[in-house]
This record gives sequence, C-alpha cells and structure tokens, in this order.
Amino acid sequence: MNGKTVSDKKKAKQQATEQHKALPASIFNMMLAHKDCYVKNERKFRHIFGIGMWQFQDLLMGFDILKFDDWLKTPDGISTADYLTEKYGTEARDLVKRLISA
Repeated sequence: MNGKTVSDKKKAKQQATEQHKALPASIFNMMLAHKDCYVKNERKFRHIFGIGMWQFQDLLMGFDILKFDDWLKTPDGISTADYLTEKYGTEARDLVKRLISA
C-alpha cells in the first residue's frame, strides 16, 4: 500500500475534480482529447516501436514529434515520414501522422 487512507484518496479525487472545473472548458476538452488519443493508440505504438508512447505524450500539447524524432534518430536529409516508412512501414507512418494531428 502507499499509506493513503480511503478518505485521503477521496480528498485527492475531489481536489483533482475541482482543479479540472477551474480549467477553461476548451483546455479541459483538449486534455481529454489528448488522453483519448493516447489510450486508443498506446498498444499499437508500443507494438510497432517497442517503447511506450507516454514518453512522447503531453496532456496539454499532445504528441511531441520533436522528442519522438530525437528518439527515432532520423538521419539528416530525410523526412521523418519517409524514414518511418522506410524503417517501420506505412502503418507506423500513418500512426504518427494521426498522433500529431490529434
């Protein structure tokens, strides 16, 4: 156990709910959309790339393509899309395109 009581957990959940209520609706909706995108694509991402998508995902900003590109080590002179297609196939390229457009 982590040492938290049931009432501590309820208080933490209530505080998180209150914090979300304080966010403008558009930001909250954007965060939900990014979380939804993550949930829908994490398994496929891990299967293709062998690494968890969470390392490149930010709830406010979405998929961090620059951080992903650094991890991918795309060679100079080739686009990330072309490198993804060459190394991982069109399914990987299409997945990343969906992630950056979400």
